[in-house]
Amino acid sequence: LAQALRRSITLDLVPLIAFLFCAMAEADCGVEAHPDDIVDFASLSGEGGVEFTGGVMGYYDESKVYHQLEMPSHRVGDQKSVSRSDGSTSACEIVKVFVTVFGPRYEVKLPDGQTKSNVMESDMS
Repeated sequence: LAQALRRSITLDLVPLIAFLFCAMAEADCGVEAHPDDIVDFASLSGEGGVEFTGGVMGYYDESKVYHQLEMPSHRVGDQKSVSRSDGSTSACEIVKVFVTVFGPRYEVKLPDGQTKSNVMESDMS
């Protein structure tokens, strides 16, 4: 078993060792860089560089609201009914309100003292 394991590890390392050898020796291993992967350091340093030819990359109007979080309809302390996983409903009290990018989420307390978290407005009535 130990010999088979040693052979498996050695065989797994062969491609890595070959790659490192080629990289360190700068040998021709038959691998060519794709033109998109070649970095033109002269243009990055500003020598020659990329010339601005005009046009607009995009327009951002700071007076507009592009994304707005949906505000919760219920408040802490409100008494509601919540849908349960078995399809029934239970009375509950909202104990925490969270405003998230997925819409308002609530943590509710059930009459038996348990809490149910991440409750959506559509799960309450």
